[in-house]
Amino acid sequence: MARRIPTLLTAYDIRRICLDSTEKTLEECFISKKSYNRFDLSGLGSACELVFENGEKTHYRFGRDYLEWSTDGSHFHEEKAACTIVEDRYVFLHHMFTDRLPYSAATIVIDLKKEYAVCIDMQLGNIHSDRDVNRAVRYAGLNRACPAMDLLTDEMTGVIVDWKYEEDCRIHSMYENRSCSEFVSYIPEKMPEWEDFFYNFNPTKYVKLDEKTYLISFYAPGMSGVCVNQLMNLDTMKCIGSFWGIDFSDKLRSYMFDGYGAYAETAFVGRYTVD
Repeated sequence: MARRIPTLLTAYDIRRICLDSTEKTLEECFISKKSYNRFDLSGLGSACELVFENGEKTHYRFGRDYLEWSTDGSHFHEEKAACTIVEDRYVFLHHMFTDRLPYSAATIVIDLKKEYAVCIDMQLGNIHSDRDVNRAVRYAGLNRACPAMDLLTDEMTGVIVDWKYEEDCRIHSMYENRSCSEFVSYIPEKMPEWEDFFYNFNPTKYVKLDEKTYLISFYAPGMSGVCVNQLMNLDTMKCIGSFWGIDFSDKLRSYMFDGYGAYAETAFVGRYTVD
């Protein structure tokens, strides 16, 4: 397969693409299933506050099919968002900050049991290009001061899993210390950004939330320039993830997906261990 090279986009091009992403367009790609649009969050209530390590705060209010955010607790901004609860413990939340420049988004995992959150902050534009995603991992306390923590881990090194996602897409994932390599089979029509057969994500960040539960943030600078975040449990072999960035078709994409998997063979030989 010929190598695909992303279009070189200027800051003006990025702004045009984001402005052209109408509410309908974002809604179509943002929420893959209605179950993700769930804000009657048991244990979280209709509002919460995330207090980050540096003292910054983000206030959230949840409606039936939307959320509002504020940094000062008084001026709130409404956003389209996707959200679900995993294992009756983790809130997996993904939304954009449409009132910010550069264009930004966040994927947040809130641990209701331990009362903290891990936030993957994303914004368009970094040292590689204006279209690449600049990503950071931050910690926050849930309605309290942020406890001291560093959950980054290398425990996933050497783990190999075959995942099956929506619409029969299968991916052979090989996790390494700071990177992840993936072979992709069958590309769903609505996910053209997964079209390349082989991906290498470097750097990859691995966050350990609990025994066998990990949050992984993939990033491919200079390739597609998008960010993919995935919460997985290696006991139940289930996962849920988010995708954000400008894809190879030069469209802003923002959505959640889910899947299930099975431990895979050490070398990919053209067959998958997951049905």
